[in-house]
Amino acid sequence: MENEDDDPVGAGIDDPACLEGLTEMAVDSGLARAGDKLDKNFLEFAMDVAGLCAAIGDAYADDKSGLSAGDRIREQLCCGVPRSAYPSFRTDGSQARGPVSRFTEFATQRGLIRPGDKLDQNVVDFATRVVDAAASLGDPFGDSEAGGNAGEHIRAELYEG
Repeated sequence: MENEDDDPVGAGIDDPACLEGLTEMAVDSGLARAGDKLDKNFLEFAMDVAGLCAAIGDAYADDKSGLSAGDRIREQLCCGVPRSAYPSFRTDGSQARGPVSRFTEFATQRGLIRPGDKLDQNVVDFATRVVDAAASLGDPFGDSEAGGNAGEHIRAELYEG
């Protein structure tokens, strides 16, 4: 068994509610059947996608609580994986790529596919569900009339980038 301390994203993926939500998204995407347990590499792929969304949402904070949209996304979608687990995510638009390119990169890094392989459409659908869930969590953060909210920013960066 590998040392979970070597992979901060893989460590701590054990929140039952979070795992249930991710499993439901996998079932809805045709990747799993109800009651299946998701593979660790697949969960880490989901954490990578959700972590990128959280990094985008970090710029949007709630004035009353001080929590950011990224904090909310990490709390509800990242199964408690800390912000420090995602140090290399760039969210400034300088690496504008479509979502499938980013999803393919994450899947390759997690060993779901080999370099150069095409990502299965069911995996793309699953990752898109994770992005949509993260964006929905970010919608209350920010102001649509004053430059947009976190959810809009997540959608714009990942779907229009």
